[in-house]
Amino acid sequence: MQEKLKIESSEITRLLGTVGSPLIVISELIKNSVDAEATNIEIIYNCKGNYIKIIDNGIGITLDEINNLAKPGYSSKKRNDNIRNGNGFFFTGNKGLGILSCFSICQEITIDTYVGGDKKCNATLNNAGVLNYGLSKIEDGIKKGTTITLHDIRPTDMEFLNTETELQKIRHLSTYLYKKEELFFPSISLKIDDNVPNSILFSTDFSNMLYDVEFSYSKETGKLNFKCGTDKDKVINDAIIEVSSFDINTLEKILLDNYGIEKTIRTRTNDVATYQWYTELNNVPSFEGRMVVYFKQTAGATLKQYGAGVNVYVNQFALYNYLSPDNDWLGLADFSQRKKLTNLRPHNVFGYVNFNEFNENKEELRISNERADFIQDQTFTKLMYILKGVVMFLTFNIDVAEKNPKYKVNKNDSEVSAKAVATTGDSKDSRAATITGHNSGKSNFLVRMNPQESYVKKQLNAEPNPSATNNITIAKEKTEINTDEYRPDEGYKPKKRFPKGISFSKADGVIIEQLRNKDDLSNKIYQLIYEITHLSLQNYYCSISGIYRALLECSTRYIANKYPDKITFTEKSLKDNIINVLNYYSNKKNMDKQVKIWREAITKRHLVDTLNQFMHNETEVDIDFLEQTWKSMKTYIIKCISE
Repeated sequence: MQEKLKIESSEITRLLGTVGSPLIVISELIKNSVDAEATNIEIIYNCKGNYIKIIDNGIGITLDEINNLAKPGYSSKKRNDNIRNGNGFFFTGNKGLGILSCFSICQEITIDTYVGGDKKCNATLNNAGVLNYGLSKIEDGIKKGTTITLHDIRPTDMEFLNTETELQKIRHLSTYLYKKEELFFPSISLKIDDNVPNSILFSTDFSNMLYDVEFSYSKETGKLNFKCGTDKDKVINDAIIEVSSFDINTLEKILLDNYGIEKTIRTRTNDVATYQWYTELNNVPSFEGRMVVYFKQTAGATLKQYGAGVNVYVNQFALYNYLSPDNDWLGLADFSQRKKLTNLRPHNVFGYVNFNEFNENKEELRISNERADFIQDQTFTKLMYILKGVVMFLTFNIDVAEKNPKYKVNKNDSEVSAKAVATTGDSKDSRAATITGHNSGKSNFLVRMNPQESYVKKQLNAEPNPSATNNITIAKEKTEINTDEYRPDEGYKPKKRFPKGISFSKADGVIIEQLRNKDDLSNKIYQLIYEITHLSLQNYYCSISGIYRALLECSTRYIANKYPDKITFTEKSLKDNIINVLNYYSNKKNMDKQVKIWREAITKRHLVDTLNQFMHNETEVDIDFLEQTWKSMKTYIIKCISE
């Protein structure tokens, strides 16, 4: 059986003009597989053949859906109460543009899918809008799954999808990093050419955080729940604070009553907010989120390497524009201008905001057709006020006050904390409260109290007796008065640390001198070494990080040129090229220990990825990282040029 459908090519052209990036196409196909209840999804990039495959083991595509592939905007999702798949997962989209968006990067699409009963379908849809399909009987007995292949992809698009920036983004397409314990996520792997498939579900432990901020807004109640915890030895009230009024005076009172902060600094959003922004919020959808803040020098090294920032998700999948590390959509750069000593800077803050059970057919907050961003209208402005003018305002002022005690009231910290716990609810509710506005698998935010707070609160709630009263008095006196306490004078300033810089030994110099006037590549390496050893790491760390990477690439090219039959060198991936060299050296006698050191710097410390981040975006250069890895990789450079 065969049938032909046709849509106007001008309509396709119009739709394709809204697709902002090739990765959006991949994201839409992954979401279709998730909606089809897949437990395993494979993505294959074939750069040589210029095609991409998405293979899943989901329930397939019905014949009716096949017939409607050529109808732009058609989707049966989120209509007539059809809002969840068979696994209970809220459908990720409903615009019906997933398949047609593929033509922004390819010329033809083939679909092999299970359609029900004992039938499977093979369909072809080309960029002229012509759909051909045929049905056949299933021979292998596997009644599930879909394979979608995008043919004749532009080489420039294949190259773009393989850049480190886009590969970082694909790791954060879903909320898996933050919600893997709460929701079922299918296994998703990416295979590039002949390489081993790797999972794109990036995961890491969150530890040593300066602040751990959790928040949730409920459209039904119009209330925001806010909680600020920490891994550090800080006395911060980590109870859940319920915010029901969002004007600046109320927010400042919340900081005073719950955190003892009497002097506040407003954000730019607070400066320009109108009355309507914080009073008429009934059309802002429910959302949840989390932000983790690190010290400047330890700013989530693993998170930074993999390109995580504060991303925005709708039904657990990312809006593309918020995956860019250059998009400072929370206005973090403005905070450092208002108060120099703050940890809320780009690349120190990581996290997510997710709009759970978001139904585009009902919500006033609108998403653009290409699924990259929200339509920036009045509803969007009000949403940004809650996130930037409330959540970030509270977090920013907690951070500033922790660094500057003069911003706090002149009271003992324990008194402020006890007062905060008392104002957030009774003892039972303050121990564990449920944040509103969540889907199935709701999170319980447990309130952690330090031992002294727990003891004082227990005594306050107990039956009155003279003994208990005396105990509370004693506990209070011990906190306020300590005659044996010593603190250095406030005028003391620690000595500044001056990095030693980048250098080579005299023995290395003998090898380096042999490069002079040998050939163009040798001269380039010599010049790079000249520059990197003459620049001060204290003052020119940005330049040094770039030269460092160039030196690694040139020395790797040098040894690969010498042994082209043993070492593969390509223009695409410096990391892979270095690993090829390490594989060559691992076969050498007595090189195992040294190769292990080099390999650890490349694979475990992600040296190349980190240097790329230093060069190509706003990631702040970590001087300690440069110094530490240089000790290892200097010997690699010398080894390569000494062959």
